Amino acid sequence: MSDPSPPPAPRPAESPNSGHEPGGSSKPRRWWQTLLVLIVGYAVSAVPAFVLLMIAAFGFSGCFLECSEPDPVQGWVGVAGLILVLAAPIVAAVAFTRRSRKVWIPVAVLLAGALFILL
Repeated sequence: MSDPSPPPAPRPAESPNSGHEPGGSSKPRRWWQTLLVLIVGYAVSAVPAFVLLMIAAFGFSGCFLECSEPDPVQGWVGVAGLILVLAAPIVAAVAFTRRSRKVWIPVAVLLAGALFILL
């Protein structure tokens, strides 16, 4: 009888924090790419954020061209839209870093909610 062949060497296990997805690319995202997504996201959302800030300020104060009675509901709608617009780039950067399609759903919901409030 001949010597049995040695068993195959075990494959090293990947750590869950290695940044690799089973179906994705083997290269993790670099920190500057995530920062670029965040900066571009805030640059794109600057005008809608300013408009929502003005809606909130005019709603709470009641003064635009002329002063009238304040409308707190309009102010809180502006604040809610502002929060949505300011949160969207952060969630987009996290989704970009994790390479997960499940994380892009909140980005779409945040932007759709902010667009609904603006219109």
